[in-house]
Amino acid sequence: MVTPNLNDPTSNTLFDFHGIISSCDLVLSTEGNYHPALQDVWPIFLEKLKGQPLHNCFYITSPPIVVEQIKNQTLEFGNLYITCVPSIAVASRVIMDELVHAGYADGPVSPLYRDRGAVILVKKGNPKQIRSVWDLGRKGVRLVTPNPRLEPGAFENYLGTLYGIATHDKHPPKQMSAETLIHSIFNNAGGAPYKWLAGAHSSPRSSLVCRLWQGGCRYNSLSSGAVCLADISGHI
Repeated sequence: MVTPNLNDPTSNTLFDFHGIISSCDLVLSTEGNYHPALQDVWPIFLEKLKGQPLHNCFYITSPPIVVEQIKNQTLEFGNLYITCVPSIAVASRVIMDELVHAGYADGPVSPLYRDRGAVILVKKGNPKQIRSVWDLGRKGVRLVTPNPRLEPGAFENYLGTLYGIATHDKHPPKQMSAETLIHSIFNNAGGAPYKWLAGAHSSPRSSLVCRLWQGGCRYNSLSSGAVCLADISGHI
């Protein structure tokens, strides 16, 4: 059985830290996108447990590995091995269902929050005037997504959202369809280099589009609602 590990080529790995962590009071395992919130929430959570002091507690933010971590009883990080099984798991419904099915959950799954679905983050002030998914196919507009090889679930979620919204649009731009939009973004159909950015280890682009619609669209649960826009700090 392969030990789950965090030795991702794009992560910071401590090869000079050798040993085993085997005594843990509390371990939370979650997905990487939650770490900004946990930086604020984790101390507040621990404060509520001050009546029973916790001397060795931490949280893991990585691609979803909690099921494998519990099965193997070990997590590898460089030359460091952690044999502490997570006490709490925060993950998508798919992962939580896997935990319940495997018999790892002590009780019913509790919803932590409800999100708005996929959103488009734009540079402060929205200088490219991105108003819909169709604008992502324009020249001069770049799109950054999770790496399809390293985070296939997250990537397919965003890819499916773009395709689903475009498919359900009753009034698409002239000579545009969901297929041509995906081609223009991910297959360099518009001839614009670096239009799509997803890290150093991208999968072959042609296979991504083929997976999208061969055998029918897999993203039939998506609505045709408006795309949400959100300014980010302006550092792009």
